[in-house]
Amino acid sequence: MHRIYHDFQKVCNGPDDEKIWTAPLVCMGTKSDLEVLGITLREGMEVMLYQGDEGPGGFMEELEVRAKVRYDAREKCYVADYIREDLMYQSEAEAKRKKAESSSHPQRNALDCA
Repeated sequence: MHRIYHDFQKVCNGPDDEKIWTAPLVCMGTKSDLEVLGITLREGMEVMLYQGDEGPGGFMEELEVRAKVRYDAREKCYVADYIREDLMYQSEAEAKRKKAESSSHPQRNALDCA
């Protein structure tokens, strides 16, 4: 999955759902990443959007979210739709992944019979 820059101050509610936010993929940083990666946006493509920001600990950290690309005929540009609740700092995403992994592989208690 390609990681591309997006300025998360430039978003709006998605077309059908308040939980879905739409990110127009027109920022200079976005265009720069696409050029460096040598990719062209296409309908249905999944990407990881990111932006540097001050994280929960006061240090610079990247916000990130998985998104799906589509062409918006009204705006005449590609946009990426994502679930607002999924937008989080990398450290939060890593903690969430670790928690999910540990709950899907519960530790065996020493008293468990084999």
